Amino acid sequence: MVAGREESFRVVSDSDRAQADPSIIDILRILSPGKRNHVDYHAVRENREIAKYWREMIIFRKVNGQFRMVYWGSKLSEMFGKDLTGEIYTTENYGDDAELLLAMVHRAHESHEIVYSHGNLHDRNGKYINWNAVSLPMTKNGQSDHVLRFVLHQI
Repeated sequence: MVAGREESFRVVSDSDRAQADPSIIDILRILSPGKRNHVDYHAVRENREIAKYWREMIIFRKVNGQFRMVYWGSKLSEMFGKDLTGEIYTTENYGDDAELLLAMVHRAHESHEIVYSHGNLHDRNGKYINWNAVSLPMTKNGQSDHVLRFVLHQI
């Protein structure tokens, strides 16, 4: 827990719980990230089997040293009351909690690692949510400037 952070928000990186999540196991089976842990942008768009997870998907693109959300799943929009597609995700825009997510996205991008995390928070209606997530480096047209993240919620 980070000092000053509300007790209602907690994140664990390198999470065994997220790694064991059946949906995350299924996502990795479908996408088959390969030796470098990368997934291909076009394969995600064209793969009908992964479409069942699009509502819980975020695609980040690194632009001028910052991560822009080029896709924000509709289930995430429903839960948080806002579509963040096109937004740049920074602590200035989204507060201190953004720092934790950015660290995981940055790690997946820079280290070419699959990053598992879990945590809890309250949605816009005050419902307590547990979530598991996986972040993967993503290539588009040979460029490694994207990160694919799936956030799976359990209320």
